[in-house]
Amino acid sequence: FSKFAEKIIGKPFEGNEKMSPTDLEAAIQYHNENFFFIKPEDDFTTDTILSTAKQLVRKKGIKAVVIDAWNKLDHKYKGTNETQYISNELDKIVNFCERNLIHLFLVVHPLKMPKDKTGQYEVPNLYSCAGSANFFNKTANGISVYINRETGDSEIYIQKVKFKHWGKVGKVLFRWNPINGRYYQGLKDFDNWLQYEGSNTKFEETKKQDTPIFENN
Repeated sequence: FSKFAEKIIGKPFEGNEKMSPTDLEAAIQYHNENFFFIKPEDDFTTDTILSTAKQLVRKKGIKAVVIDAWNKLDHKYKGTNETQYISNELDKIVNFCERNLIHLFLVVHPLKMPKDKTGQYEVPNLYSCAGSANFFNKTANGISVYINRETGDSEIYIQKVKFKHWGKVGKVLFRWNPINGRYYQGLKDFDNWLQYEGSNTKFEETKKQDTPIFENN
């Protein structure tokens, strides 16, 4: 919750410039009304998660689900091989999204990546996901996140876009603001994203210039 509050309020959770009690109260209220956590007691299978998510669609009107991470779920192969199992599970997710008009973000960790000639880890792609090439074949949009340890940039690789009117493949560079946990291009952003009395204050560092980072598509 503290990470969420920092991102949406734009101020740190603790410290000299920390958010005010009014900011914190607003963040708690917004969080309680818009974020719901699924943590089944019996199992962590795709079926159980999607069943609970379906209830939240009907009762709370949620528009998106995040499964983080695929590698932590309970996978029951039931006599099938890993490739066929992943194919079937991804079909369930796709059908769930289409039937419930919802977007689902599936986080999948890659295999251990090799290093290039410079000693840097190679950028993972959708075929690097442990288990199956179906993570590329069946996804609508595929994105890989790579932290460049030399520059400190977060490199976002858009590696698959199913329909061209949604966008295009390419790379976008971001930097990370340790004060509020936001990723940014150009100037750091300290705006308060919630609207309430007293929420229009901005962190003084907003006025400082920073190195702009441009898209590279």
